[in-house]
Amino acid sequence: MIKRRVGIVIALTGLFSLCFVQTANGAPQVDTSKIDSATSVSAETIEPAPTSSPSPSAADPGASQTAAPAAPAPAPPPAQKQAAATTAKSSVSTPQARSQAAAYPRFGMSQGFQPIELPDAELASVLDGIAATGAKVVRLDLPWAQIQAKGPASFDFANTLRVYNAAIARGFTVLPVTSSIPGWAGSVAPSSDTSYFNFMFQAGLVLIPRGISTVELWNEANLTGMTPQQYTAMALIPGSSGFRAAGAQLGKTVTIVSTGLAPAKTGGGNYSQLDFLRGIYAAGGSGYFDVVGTHPYTWPADPAIASSWNWMQKTSELHDLMVRQGDGSKSIWATEFGFPTNLGDRGVSEETQAQFIANGAAVWASFPWAGTLVFYSFRDLAGPDADPEHHFGLIRVDGSAKPALAAVTGIIAQG
Repeated sequence: MIKRRVGIVIALTGLFSLCFVQTANGAPQVDTSKIDSATSVSAETIEPAPTSSPSPSAADPGASQTAAPAAPAPAPPPAQKQAAATTAKSSVSTPQARSQAAAYPRFGMSQGFQPIELPDAELASVLDGIAATGAKVVRLDLPWAQIQAKGPASFDFANTLRVYNAAIARGFTVLPVTSSIPGWAGSVAPSSDTSYFNFMFQAGLVLIPRGISTVELWNEANLTGMTPQQYTAMALIPGSSGFRAAGAQLGKTVTIVSTGLAPAKTGGGNYSQLDFLRGIYAAGGSGYFDVVGTHPYTWPADPAIASSWNWMQKTSELHDLMVRQGDGSKSIWATEFGFPTNLGDRGVSEETQAQFIANGAAVWASFPWAGTLVFYSFRDLAGPDADPEHHFGLIRVDGSAKPALAAVTGIIAQG
């Protein structure tokens, strides 16, 4: 549905050649003999953490957004193998991780992939504008293809940290969402069964000391051509296991959000939200996420009115499925929600955008299991045209406010 990022499309061949084995009870675990010990983070690519972030949470330091004076030293190969060896114990969802998810800030904002590409002055303007709404979370891409552009042993987090540090300095909690696949890792599938694990492990070593202890594993994977089984085996299990392994090594609790599921019908390479989540459960993925991510778009329809396309209201069907799978204690987060004001192609008027966002937020607040709500997006990507992707913003591309800006600011203020 949202086309601004390119997803991983995994080939069927070699699907189950991951660094995971089936245990006696059928649950996937890490085969530590296959973990690549050659990868490391180059210290030259790491920027120091900012010094003006909020104070740690007394209740759970692992959930805070506290800045560290510098990134940790690169883990030597034995330490990485040791971390991998603990993954079988630390890769599953825990009450502590779910408690950390419950304490996450209520409202956030996303600007899609754009912040990673903005120059400093424009980035500052966007982040300052988001901060003025009262939103406490900013959802930012964690671009695998950019970070490991030079190969499997190279990790360049400099540009990512430039953006993340700017957000942290303004008091935001950063919610990374992994995106893209580097060319060396394959055209449609990773060429190494350890590549995504290693990326998320190294990302954890860099991000967790900065207080970034929650990560969303992929954007709208149900629209990428991946089957639920491929997502589970090639993204969810290795990604969550790598990030949890870093958390275990650093002594921090981390939270894993599954891919934000977009509204869709099953067919043509896409999967409905329900079918994709069913597939994750069938593939043994339950223990590898703490939160289910969804994008409960309803545009151009009013989220307050029931319909077959109203995935704001139909999110309850996802929770019913979770209950049947024994996951009723887990929350669901809306990691994108909004309405486009484009000309044609299901666009709505600016006044309707404001009203429908308010209606959707009210529906979301009525669910006892609903967690963080992330509004997409803060600023339009272009001037008036027919492309809905350009016009989800609360403000226009020239910086002038739409009525939705005041509506969202009011929603956040009311809590």
